Amino acid sequence: MSKLLQLSILIFFLFGVSFSTLLSQIGAVSSNFLSTYNALPVPKKVLELEPTFSYSRSLGYFNNEGDYTNTSGANISSSLYFRATYGVTENFEIGAGLPTSLNSLNLGAKLHLLGNEEFGIAIMGGINSDITSGNRTISSLQRQYVLGLASHYLFSTELSINFSLQYQDLQGYEGNDFFINSELGYYIGKNTLGIVGFGYSKFSNSEETDSSLFSLFPGFAIEQTNIIIVVQTQFDLLGNNILSTNGISVSLTQLIE
Repeated sequence: MSKLLQLSILIFFLFGVSFSTLLSQIGAVSSNFLSTYNALPVPKKVLELEPTFSYSRSLGYFNNEGDYTNTSGANISSSLYFRATYGVTENFEIGAGLPTSLNSLNLGAKLHLLGNEEFGIAIMGGINSDITSGNRTISSLQRQYVLGLASHYLFSTELSINFSLQYQDLQGYEGNDFFINSELGYYIGKNTLGIVGFGYSKFSNSEETDSSLFSLFPGFAIEQTNIIIVVQTQFDLLGNNILSTNGISVSLTQLIE
């Protein structure tokens, strides 16, 4: 597949489909860490399948001044999400994700622009579509755009870092959403990768008051032949006009050649 065709498919994911707000960030591309994408795609002609179970609990929120305030009760949620990503070429992958609630559909694509296993840069595009509406024709939905950059760098065979930027815009609203993620991974055993990272989110693309959130993401991955078990935790540390959430998720990633 030529670079031009790969870019054309990626542009389709970015601008060719209409949909309404649901999930933030690109939801159907691969990653070797927790919440931060790397530049390398799934290997060519390999299918990556990943179910993820998530549990979160919120007891309060950050007010307009950034002060933490308790709520009257706990806000608890859980979900099961399935993702499938396929390596179309050595540099290009496409993917789709769907929760068991069947209320959303995520489509994504990642194109490795330059670099190798030691250092790389990729461009990503995705759509997050609400499929609960009674009228599900494409023309009836609002239009959202998600665009991102992903990079990775290996300091050594044991230590590496990922960094990603994502931008989200929704037709009909002023402003935009912006996401920054970075994670550091270190092999603490032959097959065990310890991971710690942070995420910053800025939300202004809605009818609500602008909000922001800074979160810590500790976790680890256990790697076996063609199977990876990933455990991620989330601790919201700082924010404005947003719920403070702690949570955990467990993913089982399987590669099928």
